[in-house]
Amino acid sequence: MIFISCRRTENFDSLKAWQKFTYSDYNGFLYIQHKENRMDAVLCADVAGIQGRFNLSHECTDSQFLKLKQNLIDYGAEYLGETKNPEVKNYPDLSMYLTFVISNDELHEIWKTLGLEND
Repeated sequence: MIFISCRRTENFDSLKAWQKFTYSDYNGFLYIQHKENRMDAVLCADVAGIQGRFNLSHECTDSQFLKLKQNLIDYGAEYLGETKNPEVKNYPDLSMYLTFVISNDELHEIWKTLGLEND
């Protein structure tokens, strides 16, 4: 599963902890954080030999964030606990390339599936 957004997360330093998940199929990690009605995410993965990270952001209420965490687990993610910051050292930022491989319609379907958008 690939995620994308129109706003990117740049600064990982925060007083709030990041929730860390893993997807064994993608040899990577997903970090999510909720603050100020926004969900920030960092997906670090190695897909088909390409290693990188994708910084994402989407509007999100408290209840949507709780549902998002459950949806991630329901879709095969394993919750690994909290961490101060995403570990991105070996994952170059490839966020700008996502718009070349996913359409806006596909993006909205992903957000709907995860509970962050409605029809």
